[in-house]
Amino acid sequence: MYLLLTALCFGGIESLSVVHKFQDGNYLNLQGDTTTTTTVMVSFANGASEDKEVVRANAIKFINNTMPQSDLFNEIDGPLLEERVDDALSALEFSWTQRLSEKEWQRYVVPYAEVNEPRVGWSPVFREKFKTFLNWQHVDHTVVSDKTVKFWLMVDDINQKVFASDGPFEESWTFNGGSTPLLMDPLSVVDNTGGSCTGNSIMLVAALRTRGVAARLVFTTWTDEGNHTWVEVFNPYSQEWKIVEPYIDDSGKKIMEDASTINQPCNHWDFCNLEKMKNATRIYASQWDGNTYVELAWAPQYAGAKGIDRTKTYYNPTPNSGEDLGWCNCDEPSTPNPPDSGS
Repeated sequence: MYLLLTALCFGGIESLSVVHKFQDGNYLNLQGDTTTTTTVMVSFANGASEDKEVVRANAIKFINNTMPQSDLFNEIDGPLLEERVDDALSALEFSWTQRLSEKEWQRYVVPYAEVNEPRVGWSPVFREKFKTFLNWQHVDHTVVSDKTVKFWLMVDDINQKVFASDGPFEESWTFNGGSTPLLMDPLSVVDNTGGSCTGNSIMLVAALRTRGVAARLVFTTWTDEGNHTWVEVFNPYSQEWKIVEPYIDDSGKKIMEDASTINQPCNHWDFCNLEKMKNATRIYASQWDGNTYVELAWAPQYAGAKGIDRTKTYYNPTPNSGEDLGWCNCDEPSTPNPPDSGS
């Protein structure tokens, strides 16, 4: 007979046992099974470290507690949700993602959808496409020492490369105006090589989140000129949100290249001039645990999208002019609409 040492690992649980093996093939446990748990830690802002499995469970709980009722009815709680959470956990390897708080990460990196777009499994597709394309963590901006500036350069790189013909999807992209709500989810936009401002922005949010960047969809209510949708990105180094326009559109390129006006959309978009902002044009940002149900210009009867009112952030009256929207008390929680009826 001889000693046999076995070590089995299952999902971070290591089982060790020492057994005697006799010539007849039978085993006798000498030491008994001893089980130890290997705890994997992940990092968030201010050096906070937390158990990865606890963080995963908290993220799933956050989504389940805040998802639209229509998603609950359709049982969006299986592989689609778990794959997205696991990919968001993997993104915590990036230094900029580690500078987010856990709540910021849950709100702006974890979610699998923004508003009412079809629920599809885009996360593993984007992960694999980006992995085989290049590692954007090592973008060549080594001459830039300011982390805030370097972060914005990285975001701009992602924006340009996602919509480049030689990018990870190897497509020639076109702007398909009027395609919302037909082309909204990231995979439909990829399959059709471009959507409208809404579909392209949702795709860009997905791409940024794949790289651990906190991003959210921003959109207007309906105006005489229609509506517009874009992206806001959170810089964890400067603690500020800035607008990002998908590079697929010429106007998006112009805005992104004009750094002096990047946070002044009213210089580019007619819908947010003084008179129209006074006449109830609102600007919302998607947020799963937002304090209001938001109005979607392309789906006015859909009552399941939550967000926050960003109108005052974009419409900033001249100081001491006495100008004020009056109807937009954006510093206070808005009165929610009736709960989502599952439409």
